[in-house]
Amino acid sequence: MKICFPIGQDSKIWCNYKNSSCYSYALNVFTNDRLYVGDLLNKRISCFDSDEYLIWTMSQEVSLLGGVLSKCSNEIALTNSEFKICLVRESVGRRFYHFFRQEEDGFWSHKMPMELPQFFDGNGNRISDPIKCAERGYDFVSFFKIKKLL
Repeated sequence: MKICFPIGQDSKIWCNYKNSSCYSYALNVFTNDRLYVGDLLNKRISCFDSDEYLIWTMSQEVSLLGGVLSKCSNEIALTNSEFKICLVRESVGRRFYHFFRQEEDGFWSHKMPMELPQFFDGNGNRISDPIKCAERGYDFVSFFKIKKLL
């Protein structure tokens, strides 16, 4: 497995990976397994783990996949070797987390297991802000940029 660059909403490749998770989709790692944070290190994140530990684990896994993860703002300009993701986490209990990925055109998308990627919010509009799009009950954690090294 390795990190690939987002391929845009017109691609049908995710039809072959419907079982994949929001995490593998955000990283653009093509797998039909439900990849969760920590799985590549054999240390799956639990509901008791802090945001800091979740982010540290993501950083280790992105490194393992040939990239570098760093926090950023939503407004930051990216280089040709970078792309952006967003992490939100359940407000109560902090058990569940969800990822969004920014597409080349600046809009965002996300994916639920057993579904194709979603590029539109509940009102049928392209997702311009993942924080506003996240379902009620989720809190913003951070934006990240991923620099692909390999």
